[in-house]
Amino acid sequence: MVSLIKLVNGSDDVSYPEAPADICHVHRILYEHAVSLLNEYQQQSNSERDITLVKDAQVVMSCLLKTMSPRIVQHCITVNDEELISKAVSHATIPGFDEHPCLEFLRKYQHVLEEHDVAFLERRLTKDRGLLLAQYPDDEELPKTAAMQNKVLKLLIRLGEKMMDASKVLRQQQASEFGDVSDTGRRVDLLFMYQGIELSNIEFKRPNTSRREATVQSRKNIRLGRCLQEAHITYGVKDASVIMGDITGLCHKLKDDLCIFYRMT
Repeated sequence: MVSLIKLVNGSDDVSYPEAPADICHVHRILYEHAVSLLNEYQQQSNSERDITLVKDAQVVMSCLLKTMSPRIVQHCITVNDEELISKAVSHATIPGFDEHPCLEFLRKYQHVLEEHDVAFLERRLTKDRGLLLAQYPDDEELPKTAAMQNKVLKLLIRLGEKMMDASKVLRQQQASEFGDVSDTGRRVDLLFMYQGIELSNIEFKRPNTSRREATVQSRKNIRLGRCLQEAHITYGVKDASVIMGDITGLCHKLKDDLCIFYRMT
């Protein structure tokens, strides 16, 4: 932590000690990840340094320090599960998400958004949905593929920033504490609702979004997730948890794009 503070204060003479030999495996992974983030920050030029790397390292170190109680350490040593962190990551992913047939259908509209604006895309989506439904005017239920395409089109047409009511409470608290702050709620990209109850949110960023901007977006969404949890508690929900998502790009080129879904408990 001393080295981290020196780095934040602008010192270039910063080194990081090796992790103790007797540290448990999970804590070693956390420590080495924090050091990796700080080394990446140091290697950047002064004009291009990404302070979010330091902030992320602070979060990792905070997690490490808060899990160093004797009981937690003993648990990690007893379990001795060297794949604990990778298992945690696997539990946060959705199996088969990258192979879902809706992705292939979605990619048909990638060039539309690249070549035109959002308003043009909305008109194109509305037109295509009308043409799709016109093929089955007398069917009570659409065929499986057509039903999937219809759901995707409905979802895309509804895309567009909307105010999250649950976030108004946070804005009102800020207004009471800091004065003239808008209490109209935060704008979100894709808000999932059921019978008027806000359930979850996904935030989108275009391809080639900078790491800093994507990180800021993710932190915003985490705060919104907390607002949803508080709102669910007011409905009488115990141990409220919500699933949130952050998507950068179209997620079909893993090298450039990023798709993260996570559960807040």
